[in-house]
Amino acid sequence: MDQLAEIELQLGRHEQLIGPLAELAAEYPLREQSIGHLMLALYRSGRCADALAAYRHLYTRLDADLGIEPGTAVSSLHDGILRADL
Repeated sequence: MDQLAEIELQLGRHEQLIGPLAELAAEYPLREQSIGHLMLALYRSGRCADALAAYRHLYTRLDADLGIEPGTAVSSLHDGILRADL
C-alpha cells in the first residue's frame, strides 16, 4: 500500500487516499511511512490540523510503546507542514 499511496500522492489524489490511509494507520499505528503518507494527504487536502494531529499521535505511540521518536523522514514532513512549504 505504501508504494501505491506514494504514486497516488504524486498524481494529486490526496482526498481519495485519506480514508484508506487512515484505516491503515489505525491498523498499524507505528508504521511511519504510512502515517507520513496520511499526513501529506491531509495537509494537501487543506486539513493541516489533522495532519499535525496524526504526527502527534505517532510521536506519542512511538514514545510510549518503543521509547523512540519518529524518524527523519516523518519529522521532516512534520517540519514542512509547520512551515507550510510542502
